[in-house]
Amino acid sequence: MQHAKAFGIKFIIVSILIFSIFGIYGNVTLNLLFWMSLIVTVTMYVIGDVWLLPRIGNLKATLADFVLLFGIVGILGSIVVEPSAAIVLASFYVAFFITLVEPLFHGFMQEKVYEDDEAFEERPDLQTEFAEEADTDVNIDEIKNEQKEHD
Repeated sequence: MQHAKAFGIKFIIVSILIFSIFGIYGNVTLNLLFWMSLIVTVTMYVIGDVWLLPRIGNLKATLADFVLLFGIVGILGSIVVEPSAAIVLASFYVAFFITLVEPLFHGFMQEKVYEDDEAFEERPDLQTEFAEEADTDVNIDEIKNEQKEHD
């Protein structure tokens, strides 16, 4: 159930950005943008969030997500809209803005979806040991006298 919720959140994020940025092209239908969003979301969720995130961590998974997003959105964008330099720039913007949200989404995945997964347990709970001093008022003159007696 948690995967369905996470997938839905990811689909909403991806859809908003793809509809916003690729929606400015006049010959792109909402149906094509929906399918583009769905393909990007499925690919990114399976590869980036289910497969890569538990194995390589948040930062590396976010960087890998950017590269993967840029490639997928660029390829699908050139299929949906005629290829041009504007498609490369639009693909970059979609990948950039989704990548800004990815660390937050990965945090959600780690907290809610993978909460019982041992892959995200970075360290066991460690406790710091503190020593207690019996005498906190130290008289320097007494210490010097004790050193002289030993010499």
